[in-house]
Amino acid sequence: MLSPDRVAEAFRHRQVAAVFVLAPINAKSWPALLAAVRRSGRGNPKIIDVDEAAAIAKQYPTLETLDVPKGAFDGSLPAPDDDVTTLSVSYRLMARNAMPDWIAAEITRVVLADKPKLMLLDEHLAGIEAPDPDDKTAALPIHSGTAAYLSGNLPSLSDQLQNAFYWLGLMASAVVSLVAASAALYHRIRPRRPPSRVMRLLELWLAARSSDRPGLDSLENEADALLEASVRADAHGQADADEVRLISLLVPHVREAVQRRRVSLQEDSGGAARA
Repeated sequence: MLSPDRVAEAFRHRQVAAVFVLAPINAKSWPALLAAVRRSGRGNPKIIDVDEAAAIAKQYPTLETLDVPKGAFDGSLPAPDDDVTTLSVSYRLMARNAMPDWIAAEITRVVLADKPKLMLLDEHLAGIEAPDPDDKTAALPIHSGTAAYLSGNLPSLSDQLQNAFYWLGLMASAVVSLVAASAALYHRIRPRRPPSRVMRLLELWLAARSSDRPGLDSLENEADALLEASVRADAHGQADADEVRLISLLVPHVREAVQRRRVSLQEDSGGAARA
């Protein structure tokens, strides 16, 4: 790698036979570079015409062909003295494929629109140019957002928002459907536990067979309270239909069992008194 001020010395001491210049054609460094070659005593610089440039660029995709028109490099002695086809390399602004198209398109627009400002920062940026979106043989692919911007096929902001809302709606619908299906499956396969009020009435029914008189009154009052709680829950939509049906069936049985027990206790009490 040689800086421009070392080119003349390198030629003078025969350290190099040719120089591959990394600079755009319209860079300001060309006149000074050509003058340095002349000062080396090696004669006028010659821009090498590479006849096999296309074949070489095809074999090595990092290289490209470059057509240099006659007199492209200004100076006291413009060069070249005829049109020349040679080899060149380029710097690329790279982007991930995952970058959204609208971001890539906006970056492309800003870079191309602000080219004069960028040239003030670095003269090598004078050669910024847009890639050819129609070139299907390029070694490096063009981002779809950049290609859409250059070809004028970039969707408008409203179209992009509509697409975004469309996909968000689809995703939200899929999530809701999945949650609903999961909930239905859970309710279907989970083990069902009997309602607590139904189980308590069943216990009261069985306890009525061996209870004393004060206990029977307590059992009957509790059965009435359970029935009231069930009716209130059903009125507020907080009770299962099967639970209400079972409670309605069990409460009369509990009362009947309580009544039978009272009769039985009364008969036992009367027999004991006669004895």
